[in-house]
Amino acid sequence: MTSTVLTPPAASPTAGRYRWLAAIACICSALLYLNALDNPYVYDDVRTVLDNPSIGDVGNVQAIVYREMTRPVVNFSYALDMALWGTPGVDRQEDLRLLAGFHLTNILLHAINVLLLFQLARLVVQDLAARGRNQVTARKATVIAFTTAAGFGMHPMMTESVGYISGRAEVLCGTFFLLALMAARRWMRGAGRAWLAVAFSVWVAALLSKEIAATWPLVLLGYDRLVLESDPARSRRRWRRVLGPLLGLTVALGLVRVAVLVFVENPGDAVVMWSHLLVEIEVAFRYFLLLVWPVGQTIFHQISPPGWPPAPLLLLAIVWLTAWVAVAIRIREREGGIALGMLWFLLLLAPSSALVLLNLGEPMAEHRVYLASAGFFLTAGFLVARLWALFDTRTPERRLGLRVALAGLLTVLGGLTVERNTVWSDPLALWTEATRRAPDVWVPHVMVGELLQNRGAHEDALASYRRAIALRPDEPIPYARLGLCLAELGRLGEAREAFENALRLDPDSPIGHNGLGAVAMLAGEHDTARRHYEEALLRVPDDVAARQSLALLYETVWHNPGEAVRLCEEVRRIAPATPGIDACIERNRARLPADSR
Repeated sequence: MTSTVLTPPAASPTAGRYRWLAAIACICSALLYLNALDNPYVYDDVRTVLDNPSIGDVGNVQAIVYREMTRPVVNFSYALDMALWGTPGVDRQEDLRLLAGFHLTNILLHAINVLLLFQLARLVVQDLAARGRNQVTARKATVIAFTTAAGFGMHPMMTESVGYISGRAEVLCGTFFLLALMAARRWMRGAGRAWLAVAFSVWVAALLSKEIAATWPLVLLGYDRLVLESDPARSRRRWRRVLGPLLGLTVALGLVRVAVLVFVENPGDAVVMWSHLLVEIEVAFRYFLLLVWPVGQTIFHQISPPGWPPAPLLLLAIVWLTAWVAVAIRIREREGGIALGMLWFLLLLAPSSALVLLNLGEPMAEHRVYLASAGFFLTAGFLVARLWALFDTRTPERRLGLRVALAGLLTVLGGLTVERNTVWSDPLALWTEATRRAPDVWVPHVMVGELLQNRGAHEDALASYRRAIALRPDEPIPYARLGLCLAELGRLGEAREAFENALRLDPDSPIGHNGLGAVAMLAGEHDTARRHYEEALLRVPDDVAARQSLALLYETVWHNPGEAVRLCEEVRRIAPATPGIDACIERNRARLPADSR
C-alpha cells in the first residue's frame, strides 16, 4: 500500500472545523462533571485538604512548600482555592462553597487538558504530514484530533482524577506536561531557544506537581524520532545539546527522588520486590482493559501477588505487553503517531511501577492512568481515523452513519462518567463497592466501618473492623478503629484490649496511647489518661488528638483554663481547620482572670 502525503491541516478544507470540535470536546467534558461539584471529601482529602494547615494562607509560601515539598504547586493550588472560595468563620468540612470550588478547579483544569490534547493531536498530524509518512488523509485530521480529545475528556476512567479533589496532582501535572511538550515541539521546529526555555520552565512546574513528569524528556525524544521530519543531522544536534542532557537530568532527579522516598519519607520501610514487576505488568494490562471496556471501576483494586503456576491474567498481560512493544517498534516508521501514543502510555505508567517495586504504595489506583491515557487516546484517534477512511464514502448516508456511531460511543462513555460521579457522591456506597471488588483487602473494610460508625451503625461497623483484622491481623489500624467503636458503646474492657493490640503492633505510633487514654478518661482514670496522652506526644510531638484530649481534661476535670488555652492554641497552629478549636480557646479565655487574658 502506498503512503499518502498529508496536506497540513491548516491548509485543508476541514481546518475551519477544528475550533468548533475543540469547543464541543471541551464543553462536553466539563459538563459531565457538574454532578460532582457537591461530592463530599473522600479518603486522602482529609490529609490533603481538611487537615492541611498550610493552605489557610495563600501568602505563606514557606508553609505551603514545607508541607508538600515534592508537590508544592498542587498545594499552592489548594491554597488559591481556599482564598477564592473559602468562607471566613465556617468550618472547612461544612463549607459547601469551598467544596464546590475545589471540584470546579479540577473540572476547569481537565477541560484545559482536553483543549491541549486536541491541539497536540492536531500538531502531530501536521508534523507527520510534513514528514510524508502517514496514510491518514488531511480530510480525516479532524477525526484524529476530536476522537483523541473527546475520548480522553469523556471516559469514566478519568473520574478518579477529575472528580476526586486529591486527584488534582494528576490533572495539574497533565496541564503543565502538555504545555511543555507543545512548547518544546515549537523549539524543535526551529522557533528559537526561547521556546526551549519556556518548555523547561513549564516542565519544572509539572515535576513540582507530580513526579511522573520525569518521563517528559522520554516522550519528547519519542516525538522527535517518531513524528518530526527525518533530518539525521538536526536530530543528532538536538540529542547532543538538549535531549541527552535532559535525559541525564531526569535520571539524576529520579535517583534523588527515590533516595528521599526511601531514606527520608519511609525510612526502613522500602524493600526491593522484583516479583512486583510482574504485578505491575498485570496492572498496566488492567488499565488497558478498563480503558477499552470501562466496567469494574473501584477506588481500591485487589491485586494478588504472582504465584506458581502464573495466573491466566498475568500470562495474558505478559503476552499483551510483548505484543504492544513489538507492534510499536514495527510500525514506528510508517505510523509514527500510533507508535508515539503506545510509547507514551507505557512511559507514564513507569514511575508508579517503580514505587510498587519498592513495596511502597498501592499496586493499582485509577487516578494514575490519567496522563498515561492521553497516549492511549492518541493511538485510538489514529486508529479511528483509519477505520473512518476505510468505511467513509462520499454518500451522505454513510457519513451520517459514521458520525452517529462516534457520537453514540461518546454518549455511552459520558453516561458512565456521570454514573461514576454519582457513586463518588456517597462515600459509603463507594467503599462498599470496593469491598465487593476487593473482598480480601483490609483497607476497604476499615473505611466502611468508619463510615458506618459515623452514621451510628456501631454493630455493623464492628463487623467490618473484625473482618479487616481477620484479613490483616498484624495491622494496628483496624484494632484502633475497633477500640474506638467499642469505647463509644461503653464496652471499655474490650476497647482497652483492642488498643493494647494496636500498641503492641506499633509501639511508636500515637494511636494506641490515644485510644488507651480515651478509655481511661471514660473510666474516670484521669491521671492514667494524661500519662497516655503525654506518651503519644513523646512519640509524635505534633499529634493533634492527644492535645485536644489533654485540653479537655484541663478544662473539665482540673479546671485549668490557662493550660487548656495553651493546648488549643497549639492545635490551631498545627491544624487550624480542627473543628471546635476556636470555640475551645474563646471559652477557656473567658474563664481566665481579667488581668491574664
